[in-house]
Amino acid sequence: MLTKNSRNRFSSRAGVSLVEVMATILIGGIAISGMVVAYCDGLGYWTRASEKMVLYNEGTSVLSLIERFVRQASYINTYTPNRQPSPRMDLRVLVFDGNAIDEKIAQFYYNSSDNTLRWNNITGENGVFGERLLPQFNFRLDAGENPYLEIQKATFTPVDSIPSITPTMDGFASVKIDLMLKDARGDSLSLTSIVSRRNRSN
Repeated sequence: MLTKNSRNRFSSRAGVSLVEVMATILIGGIAISGMVVAYCDGLGYWTRASEKMVLYNEGTSVLSLIERFVRQASYINTYTPNRQPSPRMDLRVLVFDGNAIDEKIAQFYYNSSDNTLRWNNITGENGVFGERLLPQFNFRLDAGENPYLEIQKATFTPVDSIPSITPTMDGFASVKIDLMLKDARGDSLSLTSIVSRRNRSN
């Protein structure tokens, strides 16, 4: 049987003191803060990775298009000497129109006035003039934010191992394509490809 003093001691230990409550709140707050920080860091990493993936997808799709036209070309001209970069490249592409093989014109060029990569494609039945390749969209997250994709560099450099004496007449055989893209956060992506034409002019 508990005496009065024993009951008093037991009842005083049965509750939770203010110090214990404050310690529990402090520990819980630290744990929750850690989870919030980890979540925000993970969300930021995912956002940056997604923006980089947009640069990669758009850049590689355009690079593949240019490579395909260069391989089909019978003539390449950048209007610069060998191993000198140029913001434009003109191609003559061999096209089979159903009856015979004909040479059609395709041009890729960097437009500095609006920071875009564009092309003229006259290889099909209906020509395409000044069509924008990069960036593919006009998109900004906020009115004052940078565009989701900016072109820092877009050049075409002839890299013939044995350059022609008259490159304007003969054209070049190989060209290096350099693209450097930047996202709204300032992260950059560089894409480079060296491709050669498979056809020769008669």
